[in-house]
Amino acid sequence: VNNKENWDRIKIKTYSKKIIKLYKKNNLDIEFCTHYVNGDVSSVIKLIDCRIENIPDYYPRKTQYYTFNIIPNEVIINNKAHNTPDTEITFYNSDHQLLSPDIQYNPSLDGNITLTKSEPVIVKLNNDEDIKLDIELKPEHNEKFEINTKQTLKIKSNNPALTIDDVRNNYIDKIDAFNDILSFINSNKVVCRYWKLKSNNGVYTVFRCRIKNPIKDNKKEHLMMPLQAKKNIENMFHTYLSSHYRQNIRLAINVLNASTQYLESRYLLLFQSFESIILTHKEKNNTTFILCESEFKSLKQTIERVITKDVIKDSTTRGKIKNKLRELNRISLKDATQEFLKEHLIHTHDLWPLFNESDKLGLSEIRNIIIHGVIIPSNNLINIAVACEHLTIYLTRLILCLLGCDHRETIYSEEHLNFNSKVNDFAFWEHHRKSLTEALKTH
Repeated sequence: VNNKENWDRIKIKTYSKKIIKLYKKNNLDIEFCTHYVNGDVSSVIKLIDCRIENIPDYYPRKTQYYTFNIIPNEVIINNKAHNTPDTEITFYNSDHQLLSPDIQYNPSLDGNITLTKSEPVIVKLNNDEDIKLDIELKPEHNEKFEINTKQTLKIKSNNPALTIDDVRNNYIDKIDAFNDILSFINSNKVVCRYWKLKSNNGVYTVFRCRIKNPIKDNKKEHLMMPLQAKKNIENMFHTYLSSHYRQNIRLAINVLNASTQYLESRYLLLFQSFESIILTHKEKNNTTFILCESEFKSLKQTIERVITKDVIKDSTTRGKIKNKLRELNRISLKDATQEFLKEHLIHTHDLWPLFNESDKLGLSEIRNIIIHGVIIPSNNLINIAVACEHLTIYLTRLILCLLGCDHRETIYSEEHLNFNSKVNDFAFWEHHRKSLTEALKTH
């Protein structure tokens, strides 16, 4: 097994030439058993929805054995049933610090070390169940003694006969949603790569093989302090679960937590995330169009009658203008954004304006310039970087508002920004806006 915490690739060695039958086969389910020394079955391993790789299409005579790889979508390991007093589901997360229990190392005079951990944070999942943010400790003896830690989410269920299908249908979506919120407040992507179910039906470990371990950026600052995170996480989680903007928020969190990107690419992705929320708001409030279909059809016909060869002689040009008329009925991004910000009372007064003001570039005009392929002079990339940071603040404050959390309790409050970076200081960003406007005024 390539990685026993992911099972994303299994290498098989065999003496049988029958594997030729697997050549170019996909979507296979494979099952095999492991045994104790006495021959009894210790576990049943199921590889679900597998792709087969590196099957040879011919066999050299001198080859004694053959190898190939299995790439599964999911792996289920069913160990023999134990007498489990409590039904428990444990979700194993990628590494994160915020809200994970603290560990203290207490050395004693005899050379032993005692480990103690702080009380785990408990978040209510529903009326009957809680999510416990815990940590598992495992000593490892390599060249030096180390403690391996695994962040976990634990749920105890009152159903003694809980099955893995029950977990898939009733828990996985909520755990992924909870990890989205953990990702947001940790400023790093958090995912569940495998989980374990203990019940009267047995002990099952399920690996989500397609989910990779995210790249962690240790330089990123947590969105909020532990006390504020503990106070807000339950409300943020349940607000997110029921939010009309859930898919938009998830996209935005993934973009905010993405690993290293080119500056222009990051800017476009941030703006796309912002714009997708505004689009959903328009659809939710039925304000995508200014006029109803029948009213606009009448207006469009009136305008088309005016665009004659007496006004514009070239027929191709007339056609191009007429093809653009449908766009007149769409509410502008500026109007839609202003309505959204007014409805949600998001604080933006300390930030680079989103739209053109006094002939100075807004963040949306910068997006238009980038997306149309304009080459930004290298000496102006610092101005784009400042604009990108402001777009990050806009998007983060917007998400916080949609999740029912006050931005003043985070690192994106006006006070924190002003004290730590001055990025929201008017004189600072206005200098960069003027410089960028001057450099790109011909566009």
